[in-house]
Amino acid sequence: MGLKLNIATTSLLLLLASAAEVSGDIIFYVTKYGARTDGNSDISQALLKAWGDACPCKAPINFVVQGTVMAPVDTSRFRAEAGWITFQQIDQFTLSGDGVFDGQGKIVWGTKCLSSAYCNQLPINLRFNFITNSMVKDITSRDSKQFHINLLGCKNLTFYNIVISAPQESLNTDGIHSGRSSGINITDSTIETGDDCVSIGDGSEQINIQRVTCGPGHGISVGSLGKYCRDPSPWETRGTQLIVTRGTCYQPDHHHLDSPKDMHGAVILSGPPQGKANDVSASPIQGRANDAGRA
Repeated sequence: MGLKLNIATTSLLLLLASAAEVSGDIIFYVTKYGARTDGNSDISQALLKAWGDACPCKAPINFVVQGTVMAPVDTSRFRAEAGWITFQQIDQFTLSGDGVFDGQGKIVWGTKCLSSAYCNQLPINLRFNFITNSMVKDITSRDSKQFHINLLGCKNLTFYNIVISAPQESLNTDGIHSGRSSGINITDSTIETGDDCVSIGDGSEQINIQRVTCGPGHGISVGSLGKYCRDPSPWETRGTQLIVTRGTCYQPDHHHLDSPKDMHGAVILSGPPQGKANDVSASPIQGRANDAGRA
């Protein structure tokens, strides 16, 4: 269980992990493990050493980020179809702080994504694999090269007061993508990307979205639920319960759009006949035109 860094991370102002034990909280400051905060140094080894001392996680662990963590611009430093930072197989985990995960994705956005699988090879800012009974709050994901946050096999995971930010021209930069996960709550957050605000894939159950502002891309997207139904595994035959409460989606001025696709507040995509979506409710989703200054 633990933390996986695919590549170097730089420009960390302050980062610490705290593990609670019977005797009280133990705090691990990454700067004490050799991490430098000059904006140019690789802090991945220092972070992994601190994490190694904090885990195996025998008690709830709080990973606090204050400042900015930056991904390398050079995509050759990433393995194909991997994440930039991955948290996996942890129970009672909290990611918090006012920190920013900056994927520095501007250099890779472009029309190439529309005609090839190029974008799918780019790194996702944050991956959460098999995380249970946990929370992500008060953090920002900025300019991811691909999806900002990807969930796989998670259960009872809450996102609260998070900000996801990328400009209108950022293609294939879904805010939060859920796959094979249940009990996912996304509340009181702002998700502004060039693609889906929240995309819900196969095997997703009990997805609750409340007081979330989306735009300038698509809003809530339910699709591809039967895409992976070649094998009769349990998650591939479940339906999806989606509840959206007080969602707000704003659309940009289409006269200034370079993207050929229209933007939508909510989308349910067609797929193979095995896929199904159950108990989808929205009360209400509000749409509004975008201000000229916000596009």
